[in-house]
Amino acid sequence: MKKLLALVVIAGSITLVSCGNGEKKTDDAAAAKMKADSARMADSTAKAKAADSAMKAKAAMDTTKKAAVDSTKKADAKMDAKMDAKKK
Repeated sequence: MKKLLALVVIAGSITLVSCGNGEKKTDDAAAAKMKADSARMADSTAKAKAADSAMKAKAAMDTTKKAAVDSTKKADAKMDAKMDAKKK
């Protein structure tokens, strides 16, 4: 009986040693997944910020272009008014 008990204890010990650290592998997998998700989110955030910056730059350029066109129209209108005044 003692030999059987010793055999069971040894077999159990070998089983625990060979199958041990199962949780660590899971933790490593979870950590790798979290790292990948974090990198993906950082990439998404960077792309969104870049798109926002591009939209703001385009809006600023459009505003500047519109102001230049308006300024040119005002100058043309002023010049036309002066020419009309000289003609009369």
